[in-house]
Amino acid sequence: MPAALAEGSPTMVESIQSIFTGAAGQVGGMMVPILTAGVVIAIGILAFTVGKRLLNKSVK
Repeated sequence: MPAALAEGSPTMVESIQSIFTGAAGQVGGMMVPILTAGVVIAIGILAFTVGKRLLNKSVK
């Protein structure tokens, strides 16, 4: 039996699955700060719009 197929060593399919699983975990980890920044920007735009409307009402 070849050493690559010895019992206990991962098969090619398992190796490929582990690569994709690791890559998906890394992509998921990178998406968290991006989505958090998007939420913060959206809240900032909303706060600016509300503040602008309140200022316009108080000036009139």
